[in-house]
Amino acid sequence: MSAPTKISEITLENVADYLRLDSPSKIEETELEMFMASALDTVKAVTGLKAEEIDEHSDLVHPYLLLISDQFDNRNGIIERNKLF
Repeated sequence: MSAPTKISEITLENVADYLRLDSPSKIEETELEMFMASALDTVKAVTGLKAEEIDEHSDLVHPYLLLISDQFDNRNGIIERNKLF
């Protein structure tokens, strides 16, 4: 499989591969879908680009994946903090 060059081409499977998840659980898949939507919103907010303009910038693919990775890596810290309150 070739690497996506547009954010709209990135699938859940691409994200799972990027995060090195062999068989994500249904819960992880749901989390990844949320993180993908959040990362796209962040890309739009930071760049000021509209959704249809984002795919014109292949250089946004890696930052998009990094945003998802950061959210995935830090999800347990958020859950643990919520349990403390």
